[in-house]
Amino acid sequence: MSTRIQLKNVRISYPYLFEPNTGPSGKDNPRYTAEFLIPKTDEAQLDLVEGAIEAAIDQKWKGKRPSKLTDERLFLLDGDELGKENTEGHWVVRAASRIRPTVVNKDRTPLTAADGVIYGGCRVNAIIEAWGQDNEYGVRVNAELKGVQFANDDVSFGGGGTPVRPEDFEDTTNEPAEDEPPKRASRFRRG
Repeated sequence: MSTRIQLKNVRISYPYLFEPNTGPSGKDNPRYTAEFLIPKTDEAQLDLVEGAIEAAIDQKWKGKRPSKLTDERLFLLDGDELGKENTEGHWVVRAASRIRPTVVNKDRTPLTAADGVIYGGCRVNAIIEAWGQDNEYGVRVNAELKGVQFANDDVSFGGGGTPVRPEDFEDTTNEPAEDEPPKRASRFRRG
């Protein structure tokens, strides 16, 4: 079993991939974060995640799960218990990193925030690595966010559908410039 796994064609939620999430105060521990939604019907990917958790437990605690390591202290959550419409019927994998993860397009070219390709609700492939934590901050199994690859568009969680792409516009390079249209008052403004 490996602690590093790749999730395939999962939906991403709350992606902070290009700028770290600093929390509501703006001063919290800044990290790059994301949630990945796995349908509960996808047993193969659930097995993969559970295997990574077991591998992290084996690595950190020699296979003996500490009594303080309850299910609530794992990076895998039951989406039905989170009270969010988007997570119902899904397992939720929460991952974070202090180092900016690799973010690429389908063809593996690097992406930036300005590209607007990754958004909450789109489908991605994600590489995460499970690790055991046992320190003054608690006993947990966390997932480090290593990388994200855009896989496909889907309905945006923020509403409004998928972002506009450059190919949604017509190529007007060779069209002649038109005269300026006549000015008229707006129907919605008086005066």
